[in-house]
Amino acid sequence: MSQLILYQGDFGIVLVTDSRAVQFNHSGDPHYFTLSKLYPLNPMTVLATVGAGYGQQLCAAFQERIRRLPRARGEDVTELAFHFFEEELRSRAVQDNEQEDPELQRVYFVIAGAITENTQAPLGFVVYASDHATDPLHPLATGHFVCIPRQLSLETRLQQLAVDQTSWDQVEEYCTRFLQRMAVATDDIGPPFLITRVSTDGIKTRVVEMGPEEKV
Repeated sequence: MSQLILYQGDFGIVLVTDSRAVQFNHSGDPHYFTLSKLYPLNPMTVLATVGAGYGQQLCAAFQERIRRLPRARGEDVTELAFHFFEEELRSRAVQDNEQEDPELQRVYFVIAGAITENTQAPLGFVVYASDHATDPLHPLATGHFVCIPRQLSLETRLQQLAVDQTSWDQVEEYCTRFLQRMAVATDDIGPPFLITRVSTDGIKTRVVEMGPEEKV
C-alpha cells in the first residue's frame, strides 16, 4: 500500500502522499506507475485516497459530482462523500465478493479542508475506511494527525510536535524525509511526493522528488 500522512496544527493542515500505484497482470506480476491521489473538491477542500485501486475511480467520480453541486460546502461535502462511497462500495461488494485478495480491497478516503460549520475554525479532516469487500464504510477516530497505513516511528515524532508551536516547514520536512526513506525500502512507495498545504487561504500543492542521498 502507498502512504498518506496528514497533520493539523494551528497553521492549517499538511497532507502528504506519494505517487506510486500498482496493477497486477494475470500472472500476479506487479506493474508500477505514477498517479496523483489528490482530488480537489473546491478551493478550500481536497479529497485523497490510498489502498485499493478502485478508490481512485470513486474519487474521480465524486469529484465530478461535487463539480455539479457548486454550492456544496462544509459538512455537506463530507456527508455527500460518505453516502456516495458507502453506496459504491456496497454495490462493489455484491459484484466482487470473494473474487479478490482481501488485502487488495482495503481502501481509505480522506477529506481535508473547510469541512466544519465553525466560521472561526473552519478547517478539519475526516477519514473513511473499508478494510475488505464486506466491511461497511466507517469513519475512523483520529487525533490531530493520521498515517495510513500506520507508521509508529513517524507517529511518535508527530505526536511530540506541539500544534500551537510547530510550523508548516517542520511537519513537511519530517514527512518528506520519511517518504524518501520508505521509497528506498519498499516498492509500494515512490516519488514524486505531493506536499499539500490546506489553509483558510486555500490549497497549495508542491512536488518533491527523491533527495540525492536517498537515490539508488
